[in-house]
Amino acid sequence: MSLLKNIFGTNEEHKSALKVGWRLLTDVEQLNEIITASVENPVVIFKHSTRCHISKMVLRQFENDFDLEEKIIPYFLDLIAHRSISNEIAVRFVLS
Repeated sequence: MSLLKNIFGTNEEHKSALKVGWRLLTDVEQLNEIITASVENPVVIFKHSTRCHISKMVLRQFENDFDLEEKIIPYFLDLIAHRSISNEIAVRFVLS
């Protein structure tokens, strides 16, 4: 839980995070799983910069307003800790 607390902040913010049901994106191989899952259900990848106050504000707002339970599969990427995954997302999912 301390990892989530470090990512999401206070206990109130943590409760919002649990409401969303984030799946942590920590391995580039998970992108293949995400692609496969997206055939059946919409998937969202939230790329969060833990150093950016705007990103934290957007994350908090998303979590507070989240009402898409069972409609989407939400993935959370700490893009500072996993820059290579962030870069791979840009390569795989960029619209041409």
